[in-house]
Amino acid sequence: MSDNFVWRQGRQKTGYERMKIFAISWPIHFDCYILRMKPGASVRPHKDLMRGKWRRKKAYRLNLIMNAPAAGGQFVTEKSIIDWPRLKLFRPDIYTHEVTTVEGNKTRYVLSLGIAVNDNKHKQ
Repeated sequence: MSDNFVWRQGRQKTGYERMKIFAISWPIHFDCYILRMKPGASVRPHKDLMRGKWRRKKAYRLNLIMNAPAAGGQFVTEKSIIDWPRLKLFRPDIYTHEVTTVEGNKTRYVLSLGIAVNDNKHKQ
């Protein structure tokens, strides 16, 4: 049974949920999720570890904030490629990133697209 289109608890277990829309692993890794953060949810500071056959790849993530809460729910990272109010492009594998606690009564929704590409520093 596919785990697409099902809300699942986030890996950090801090109240956020994610719904996988799709994930493709050949010839490159490309995925799409919707993230849902209800009031009180957050994402602790972390880096996304690239494991297995993906460990020598460069990860990029593009987040489109579709619904922002009135307070909190702010994306914070060490460094962004694009850092516009509702669009964030960053390297989740090398820069620490987090989302502050969502406050108020409005849920935060994000469309998140990820890709892992060859790192030319390493021979495959």
